[in-house]
Amino acid sequence: MKKHPIYLLILLVLALGSCSEDAIMAPAEAEIAQKIAGNYTLTKLTNADGANVLATGSAAVKATSNTMATINLKLKVGATSQEISSDYKISQSGSQFIIKDSNGTKEIGNVSGKIMTMNVTVFGIRPIDYTAEFIQ
Repeated sequence: MKKHPIYLLILLVLALGSCSEDAIMAPAEAEIAQKIAGNYTLTKLTNADGANVLATGSAAVKATSNTMATINLKLKVGATSQEISSDYKISQSGSQFIIKDSNGTKEIGNVSGKIMTMNVTVFGIRPIDYTAEFIQ
């Protein structure tokens, strides 16, 4: 009769000790998108030829899940103002964070330190591709 409490104790210890490795790793994964969250200010916009373009803008990054973030870009290039809000997949490679489309197939940009670089298309008279650099 006295052996039953011991068996229950052993069963309880085994049950608590058998947590999956995913449950243990989840907090670290949750931090990936959160690590780049915040507000950024446009510091440089360059065209495909590498020439600087006079522009103003900002980016707001909000982590929405472990590896997803919504990025809201506001850009003004000349008389053209544009706001782009989209979901992106965030991954980490060393100290750099990679920003990919929501499917995770096409690289859109990266964050290194407090600098975020993204490829953007501004639609005015015709679509023009730019590289935007932001600082947090």
